[in-house]
Amino acid sequence: MVSEPSAALFRRIRLQLTVWYTGVLAAALLILGIALYLGVSHALLSPIDDGLHDQAQRMGEYIQADPALLSYCQAGEPGLFGADFHLRAYQAIPILAVCYGQNGAYSAITAEAQTYPGLKDPGLAAAAMRSGSAADTINLGPPLGRMRVYAALISSGTVVTVVETANQVGAQLDALHTLLTLLIIMGLIALVVAAAGGFFLAGRALAPARLAYARQRDFIGDASHELRTPLTMLRADAEVLLRSSTRLDPEDAEILRDIVSETAHMSALADNMLNLARLDSGEMPLEQEVVDLTALAANIGRRMAPLAAERGLSLHTGEGTPVLVVADRLLLEQTILILVDNAVKYNRSGGEIEIRVQREGDRALLVVRDTGIGIAAEHLSHLGERFYRVDKARSREMGGAGLGVSIARSIARRHGGTLELVSLPGEGTTATLSLPAAT
Repeated sequence: MVSEPSAALFRRIRLQLTVWYTGVLAAALLILGIALYLGVSHALLSPIDDGLHDQAQRMGEYIQADPALLSYCQAGEPGLFGADFHLRAYQAIPILAVCYGQNGAYSAITAEAQTYPGLKDPGLAAAAMRSGSAADTINLGPPLGRMRVYAALISSGTVVTVVETANQVGAQLDALHTLLTLLIIMGLIALVVAAAGGFFLAGRALAPARLAYARQRDFIGDASHELRTPLTMLRADAEVLLRSSTRLDPEDAEILRDIVSETAHMSALADNMLNLARLDSGEMPLEQEVVDLTALAANIGRRMAPLAAERGLSLHTGEGTPVLVVADRLLLEQTILILVDNAVKYNRSGGEIEIRVQREGDRALLVVRDTGIGIAAEHLSHLGERFYRVDKARSREMGGAGLGVSIARSIARRHGGTLELVSLPGEGTTATLSLPAAT
């Protein structure tokens, strides 16, 4: 079983894979559903539109061949229609026609036209006068219901005429509505099943990666543990030889000093890798005790003050009331040392370092602020990754391996806390360690 923080990493990757699977499937279903709906809609309504178009053409020819019909329509409301009017004829009702003038007044040729308020809207005729033809679906109420209406502009001498033909499309629209409902329901069911299946498959796909990660973690821990003893012995032997450096050739003595320096660096690296492996696996025990964070920060400030002064830095530890936390004192001390050590390393001559402890609600905050070189935004999000260094040359010169912030974050996480870094290039960095405060 992979533990924190790697478990959180794999859970996040698993969730992201599931979201991607579901998102791709949702996009595919949406495209296919739209294509299916439009295709069925075209198959159902296109023949009706074609038939209405043909009927309008035939009626236009009939009106042009019988000018008396135009005169009859105009006579329905003398003085209202002028030369332009619009004639509606519905095949669903025999001998049903109605005339419209441009001012919206109408005159029914047959009494049945008075029954349907939808016939009084000349909007479709106006659209046909502008573009030559127009189509729309209107609801005339029972018994006609929903009608597909097609309007065509025709001309007979000096009279401009718009002819409308219509046919019932209630059954077709009901079929399209049913299809749309089924597509939505089946699509949602498919997405739920895909999300569950994707989550399961993502877990199966990540199982080898989790196993490899666990084996890599165990290997790093075992290798680090095995390296500590020979490195310690090598360093001890070199230091013993250096005690008699007056009897050695100066070049040999310098080589021994390099050996001591490098073995010290490798021992520290091995210790850090071992600590990280133990933190990841949860094998590092936590000694729970009440710790005064204010006193601990002040103690570390006094210990680090000579190193800061040696590099021309001013270190200030703010005085404050005791802020208590329940934590492992040694691990918490290591975390603060990492933060202060980084503030010293990546500062500049004449800079300042401030260590401040305060309590906000149920959280205890330790803030380490420096006026150093700062960190660019593109690097800030990567801090905490194993072996990541902003300036590799300077980090190597300072003895860093890119594990300090990662260790500090792992220790904070083991204590139920967080470590946040805020930085501006050329202005400095602020590290904030947040831990649950003890009551």
